[in-house]
Amino acid sequence: MELMLMHPEFLRLNCPDGQAAWGGSQLWYPLRWERAAGCAPTAASNMVWYIALSQPESRHLYNAVCGDYALFLDLMRKVFPFFSPGFRGINSSALFSDGVKRYALAQGVELAAHMLDIPFRRRKRAGIDTVNDFISEAIGKDTPVAFLNLSNGALKIPESWHWVTIVGYDSERSVAKVSNYGAELKVSISEWLDTSRLGGCFVYFDVT
Repeated sequence: MELMLMHPEFLRLNCPDGQAAWGGSQLWYPLRWERAAGCAPTAASNMVWYIALSQPESRHLYNAVCGDYALFLDLMRKVFPFFSPGFRGINSSALFSDGVKRYALAQGVELAAHMLDIPFRRRKRAGIDTVNDFISEAIGKDTPVAFLNLSNGALKIPESWHWVTIVGYDSERSVAKVSNYGAELKVSISEWLDTSRLGGCFVYFDVT
């Protein structure tokens, strides 16, 4: 079954160059350090933006307006201080969820995190059915999923040690539609699960 967020248009942004982006890009941060370390807060901004627009009870997360690039960039800059990348960056579900929840609490909104860790030892990893169920449950609740890819494995995707935002999922083929650097990308989660050397994690949030 192919699932998609109910309002993918909420993540469409009208960029100053006249082009449309699909979710944010860490390259929009003004500082070099922010651009280098900005994938986690960018994924978090995608999630906060979508939740704020799609769930009336969470409007205090951010005063988002569909398509508004300037407001989205403002959100990215507000979210960034809640993520303090160390030498190894934001490299766990706990660090990511903590940053998002602290930002939300600062706005008076409480979020509950759901996390699925994929350890580097393959024999300890959840099977593809468990991963399918986790991602499908989130998309079925109309909430994006943050995906940390610590190593690509056999996938031909831009980089490892990187957060992206899952906005759609084909559970029959285990293929995710993700926002990455403001563009759409399709990723075979089953292939990643089988071949990634270091694993990663998946995270989504409910408004409590």
